[in-house]
Amino acid sequence: MNYKLGSNTKAGIDNLAFKRKNGKIVDVIVVESKSVGTDGFELKKASYGVQMGTDWIEHHLEQIGKVGAGEFSEEVRAICRKMKADKTYKRVLTSVDEVVETLNLTFLETFK
Repeated sequence: MNYKLGSNTKAGIDNLAFKRKNGKIVDVIVVESKSVGTDGFELKKASYGVQMGTDWIEHHLEQIGKVGAGEFSEEVRAICRKMKADKTYKRVLTSVDEVVETLNLTFLETFK
């Protein structure tokens, strides 16, 4: 599921990946995607924290979790509210290196 807050903004969680077992969601991964050129990339700062930081993620989970938050089902909104309350999510940064044409996955478990 892709999530961008507002139709004219680039800010937001790029993807939420859900793993289901016996019909129940058992794992959620917050994914941020970057394209890497010759200058590398950087995680952006916002008034509510740096991308992929706890405050940044929880700000966006709260936005998704609000009733009437757009195209998201009640199930997704409820999951986002629970993720924020329980801090039950993992973080992954994906980057595509345009120079050497590789895909990199970085798990950000210790990122605050």
